[in-house]
Amino acid sequence: MEVNLPAKIISIDVYLNFKQNDLTTSQFSKLKQLAIDRINHYWSQSIKVDGVFKVQIKAIHRINNSIPVDLNIEHSGKYSRSSNPVILGIDATFTYNKDFFSHAPTFADQNFKLVSAHEFGHSVLTYADGLSLSWGHKGSTNSVL
Repeated sequence: MEVNLPAKIISIDVYLNFKQNDLTTSQFSKLKQLAIDRINHYWSQSIKVDGVFKVQIKAIHRINNSIPVDLNIEHSGKYSRSSNPVILGIDATFTYNKDFFSHAPTFADQNFKLVSAHEFGHSVLTYADGLSLSWGHKGSTNSVL
């Protein structure tokens, strides 16, 4: 993390270990880049802390000391949910629902990007204030933790 007080910019690198598993090299590259792009975009925001600071998030693929993420493509035609139970020692899974959106492939890309940013957010919330905040979605679900 780097804080530039005169410019009011906070730069934060976040590390994710995207795992190729059974994806081809081109599939892996595409999904990794879609996830990185959306995490960078969605989580880079302005915040008010003694003035307005611009927070710049940079997601980086790194093997060690990172959030483990399995990348998956669903081919069944059914919508498959992504998840992030990484706090329990289980890898996060970002699922690309290719066949569910076969009528509009750009929807599959957009959905995957949004879901990736959402699932990454569970890690942020868990580290910020614990599992019940992350799994409770700010009170919009009933977590029993």
